[in-house]
Amino acid sequence: MKYRTLDEIRQSGPLYQDSDLKMSRRARLERWAALLEQHPEPVSVLHETEYQPRPVRDTMRADGSALAVAFQDPLLRVQGLTGDTYGEAVRFFGLSDSEAHHILCYCHYCMTAVPASQTAARVRAIAGRPSIAAIRSLTWIAGTCAGLVALGAVALTL
Repeated sequence: MKYRTLDEIRQSGPLYQDSDLKMSRRARLERWAALLEQHPEPVSVLHETEYQPRPVRDTMRADGSALAVAFQDPLLRVQGLTGDTYGEAVRFFGLSDSEAHHILCYCHYCMTAVPASQTAARVRAIAGRPSIAAIRSLTWIAGTCAGLVALGAVALTL
């Protein structure tokens, strides 16, 4: 084992702190969009994701895709990104199938490779919206509150 000073370690690459390990869904998506905006080459797209059975769709990938760009980033890997597949993007970025399809599928671009900045714009648009899980949670809370209010009203009339 080679021992290094802290200054030598700092010069060898970026250091990540515990606070860096707690990126929100939005921060992860914003990071992905920023990486795509800096990417000089077009990115590959996936074909007909909506027609594939879940096990096949989850393993879909393409060399040079927007997912490959994300997976090359050390910070996103430290955050927990474990691969460049469709299923991993859905899991890690908290995407619905509809959102992932909109970002990654050929049918929305009609080209096999698209400017990375165009894909970045789609990622950014989704980053600005709440996740499907958050919407479902708020819907459940609103429904529960409405139910409790209705029960209270019934109790008052008795």
